[in-house]
Amino acid sequence: MKKKKAVVPKAKKRIKTIFDRAKEPDSPEVTKKKFRKNLMNVACTEYDIVRRVAKKCLNYRIKEYEEDHEGAIINE
Repeated sequence: MKKKKAVVPKAKKRIKTIFDRAKEPDSPEVTKKKFRKNLMNVACTEYDIVRRVAKKCLNYRIKEYEEDHEGAIINE
């Protein structure tokens, strides 16, 4: 008499959760985006303290774009 082979159930594929993916090391092909600071347009500011607070306390980048009061940037 021949022996019957034992039937082994197939293992189900485990779905990776976000926690599992977080534990995996980053692959080298994934590049991280460069962090960009917020930007403040100080072209129409009257007081110098606005520039200093934006740069030192709020860690903003300072730019001076001339714009009209509707918000359109004027290119000259």
